[in-house]
Amino acid sequence: MASTIQDIELREITINPFKMHLSDAILATHLAKDAHIGSPEATRAVRAMLSRTAMAQAVFAFESAANCFAERIPRQKDFREKTEMWPALDKLDLFLLSVPGNPKLQRDDLKVKAMTELIKLRDRHVHPRLATYPVRRSETADISINIVMPDTSSVEIPPLGVAWSPEHATLAINIVLDFLRLFFQLTTIPEAGIRAILSDTVKCKDGLRATDVGNFNAALKLAPTIGVDVTFLLADS
Repeated sequence: MASTIQDIELREITINPFKMHLSDAILATHLAKDAHIGSPEATRAVRAMLSRTAMAQAVFAFESAANCFAERIPRQKDFREKTEMWPALDKLDLFLLSVPGNPKLQRDDLKVKAMTELIKLRDRHVHPRLATYPVRRSETADISINIVMPDTSSVEIPPLGVAWSPEHATLAINIVLDFLRLFFQLTTIPEAGIRAILSDTVKCKDGLRATDVGNFNAALKLAPTIGVDVTFLLADS
């Protein structure tokens, strides 16, 4: 029978936010797909709100993963404090410098480009500014916003958060996971090691053990309902 936290003589708990943010993204998308509240307009608003939450949480999960790997690099205090302010991609580049063969995250790789675009979309959402878009007036005098995707965009997600849907949220989560799988392959770390790096841990008298303090695995198991595969995180659960 597996030990629970209550069964172990604990000395220290390390909380890893990666699963929290990823599970929040998955749960918000799951709720957005099935949301029904009041009028059709209210339902659309709720679905968009939950989709915006999921999109932001997906990028937070990516950034949490970058911090997890950056923490594994021995650094002096001054340099560590500087790197904490680096963009997440740069932190992952730093980690890869310690990998034999010096693999690199090629910036022209489609998965890397998609991740970069997703970060920009999230940044635009969480640091809101006024935005001006062209409009057209129909014969019935209704006004609609014509949102045009930039020619340089490598993701099919509108630039305006009000237009995000559960489908866009699912796409965002898969962009994050596809990128992370690419990065994991470059690290050559076994899957069990990846899970350990991305999990909460408890320190007890007989060593470190992975745990799930926030019970986030329950939400992660909803991933198939939205078209997302996170089995690499759940193999030990």
